[in-house]
Amino acid sequence: MPVFVGSHQLKVGDDLLESEKIFINTGGRPSIPAISGLDSAPYLTNESVMELTTLPQHLLILGGG
Repeated sequence: MPVFVGSHQLKVGDDLLESEKIFINTGGRPSIPAISGLDSAPYLTNESVMELTTLPQHLLILGGG
């Protein structure tokens, strides 16, 4: 089980992981809201956002409840 050992450090087994930011992805399922036009616009989910290799210029987070 992972354990935080510092504000920017996480111990996983025998490994110590360090990062400026650590995201906890709890395994929730994405729920795409029924918003007119959303199906024709590119969007990210909690899964696909983790695959980004560059930061988007703009980001709107809808939901997150």
